[in-house]
Amino acid sequence: RDPQWTVHPFALGESEGRAEINVVQEHTLTSFLPRNETGLRTMGYDKYLKETTLDHVETVELRRLDAIFADFVPDPGARVFLKSDTQGYDMNVVRGARGSLDRIAALQVELSIRHVYQGAPGYVDAIAELSSLGYEVTGIDISEVAVEQAAEEADREGLEIEFRVMNAEHLQVPDAAFDLVSA
Repeated sequence: RDPQWTVHPFALGESEGRAEINVVQEHTLTSFLPRNETGLRTMGYDKYLKETTLDHVETVELRRLDAIFADFVPDPGARVFLKSDTQGYDMNVVRGARGSLDRIAALQVELSIRHVYQGAPGYVDAIAELSSLGYEVTGIDISEVAVEQAAEEADREGLEIEFRVMNAEHLQVPDAAFDLVSA
């Protein structure tokens, strides 16, 4: 256990209540959204079909970040970095934080180019929504080829995005750039 991490028994989303979460074989791919089996088969992603096989469903408490933000970030001047990796549910987390976004200096969301989960927004739509909220969008991938392909698609879609070849798990930001990191 990392003493700098605190774990809470709820999930974040755009509403308060309870929701069913699909716990799958590869637990890091667990999602509120069902897998897009047809899309995965069409794209030849047999690996993801196996990893996203449903193990069981759990009911979990769902909270809006807006409802709890002040409890976790009492300092109104804190520079917050919010990381969301919720397997297709990231924009739901952002929508539940709209009233707190002015206090979130940076936001890291995982947007899938491939439609792995049913109901997940396309990444072009998600980028447009993030831009409309005032965020400058930067695309990051460890693969130079993936960055080149994404940049070409962004140009075709008319999106203004900066792209960087970088490991998203080891972001290159200055020390003390943020007072709080939430994942």
